[in-house]
Amino acid sequence: MLFFGGIYLTPLMHAVLYVRADATIIEVGLVVGLLVQLGYARELGRITTRDVEQSARNAALVERLNELVIHDPLTGAYSRRYTFEQMEQLVSIRQRHGSSASAIMFDLDHLKVINDTYGHPTGDRALCEAVRAVGAQLRDGDLLGRIGGEEFLVLLPTTDMAAAQPLAERLRQTLAGASIADGTQTIKLPASFGIAELQAAESQAEWFRRVDGALYQAKNQGRNKGVAAE
Repeated sequence: MLFFGGIYLTPLMHAVLYVRADATIIEVGLVVGLLVQLGYARELGRITTRDVEQSARNAALVERLNELVIHDPLTGAYSRRYTFEQMEQLVSIRQRHGSSASAIMFDLDHLKVINDTYGHPTGDRALCEAVRAVGAQLRDGDLLGRIGGEEFLVLLPTTDMAAAQPLAERLRQTLAGASIADGTQTIKLPASFGIAELQAAESQAEWFRRVDGALYQAKNQGRNKGVAAE
């Protein structure tokens, strides 16, 4: 606006100071021209502001969508899709460089009972507390993903079975001691665990099948325990 005002200010002052017969016409023309240009400037500013605001909204939307793809919206753990992508990457790293990796899969033992007895909001709190408790025990670089209703997968890069088993037992003890409150009731959160180290030339599907099978054995053996895959 200042730019357009500067363009018209000099001739307008000249017309005022050196009055001629056609001065009024000139003045009116200059004023009209100035107003038109100021209108253009305001419209340009409005359009620019709108575009900037829309770009900011679009960026926020993209960020939110990416967040939903990567993280489980309820618990904050990584999503099933992202977890399996990272599992596949560990398989590739193993095949290229021979780096060890292990997986721990766990399942809350009584979530259905919690949902049926106390309601799904309480069950949701149980899931969130389980993620919080387990996440506090993991190292930087470990990954905790939710892959099912009450099923979770922990990926452990550069970790063999000798290191994964003690961690799984620590996680089991952590959840066995974890609880949430519902009124006057204390709800315990025990879980069963399966552990599997990634083998040479093993695919992501085969690795997952073994850790899932180990978890299945743990549940069949009475729950609230860990079983290592063969």
